[in-house]
Amino acid sequence: VVLDEIDFLLFNDGDDLLYTLSRTDGFQIVTISANIEDLQEHIKPRTNSTLQSRKLRFEPYTEEKVYEVLADRASKSLKPQSIHRNALEHISTQTKNLCFGLTWLRTSAETGEDSITETTVRENRGTAVNSYIDSKLPRLSNHHKQLYEAVEQLCRENTSVNAGSVYQEYHSLAGET
Repeated sequence: VVLDEIDFLLFNDGDDLLYTLSRTDGFQIVTISANIEDLQEHIKPRTNSTLQSRKLRFEPYTEEKVYEVLADRASKSLKPQSIHRNALEHISTQTKNLCFGLTWLRTSAETGEDSITETTVRENRGTAVNSYIDSKLPRLSNHHKQLYEAVEQLCRENTSVNAGSVYQEYHSLAGET
C-alpha cells in the first residue's frame, strides 16, 4: 500500500488508518511526503511500534543534475547543435523541478526556430508555465481545481492575496458548482 502525501492524511485524519494497516497481515506500507522529515514525530508510539519504518531521503535535483538531464534529452530529441549551452544553463539555474524544466525545453523547441538560444528560452517561460500547469490540472480533484482557479483569479485582480480572500473566492466557486 502506497500512501502518497502522508502528511495530508495525518494532519486531517490522524494516524488511525496507518495504525490499522501496520497491524494487518499481508501489507507492506510505503509512505511518501515532501513535507515531513521524521514520520515518527507525527504518529503515536502504538503506530510506530509495528510500522517498522525505514527512511529514504531523495534530495532535490541540483543545477548540475538538471543540466545533465536536459542536455541528455536535448541530444536525443533535437537536431545536433540546435540548442545553445547557455539556454540549458538558464533553465537549470531557474528551476529544480525537472518535469517543468523538460516542459520548458520542449516548449522552447516547439517555437520552430532552427536554434534554441537563451533568449528563446526566456521568451518561452510563460508558455512553458502554462503548459506545465495544464498538464497537471487534469489530475487534480474538482475541489483542488476550484482552489487553483480561486488563487489564479485573485492574483489577476490583486497584487496581494491572503488565505481569507482565497477561502472566500473558493467558497464562492464551490457554491456555484
